[in-house]
Amino acid sequence: MTKSSFGTKTLSCVVFSFPELSAILDKWSSVDLGLPPHITLLYPWRQPFSSNDLVQLEQVLENFKAFDLVLDRVETFEAGVVYLALKNEEETREILKSLSSEFPDTPLYRGAFPDSIPHVTVTKCSPENLVSLASEVTKELNFPLQLRVNQVEVMEYQEDKQWLVKHTITLTN
Repeated sequence: MTKSSFGTKTLSCVVFSFPELSAILDKWSSVDLGLPPHITLLYPWRQPFSSNDLVQLEQVLENFKAFDLVLDRVETFEAGVVYLALKNEEETREILKSLSSEFPDTPLYRGAFPDSIPHVTVTKCSPENLVSLASEVTKELNFPLQLRVNQVEVMEYQEDKQWLVKHTITLTN
């Protein structure tokens, strides 16, 4: 099942979205990204995307079933990012691999991180604050966090600096 809505904006992304984590993570949000907590699968994606792009995306994702995802710890990237790490990366990495193969013109993060780590960003901070902030998040969260991945969303950036879901692809059970 898919739902779609087209706009004229040009910046788009493909994500697993976890709005249920917003209440937990908003406390540490240092920037308003306009996105709910998520795992990025393609960013930036086609700018703008077409109905043919969506069909192509659906064809890739029809090979994947819904699955459970476990976030089991807090990690950091040296550049100043605190994130929730996945215990089970296999399914997510398989989807990333398939999407990268299907859309080689839109590599994840413009190819800046060839071996990108699937993650849910908690916050961005100065590198010198990473350890203390990661420790604070670890103490306050009740790990493991189990989430159900049952859909993929295509989102577009809007003039109001928010991201809007433009298309949803439901993964089969």
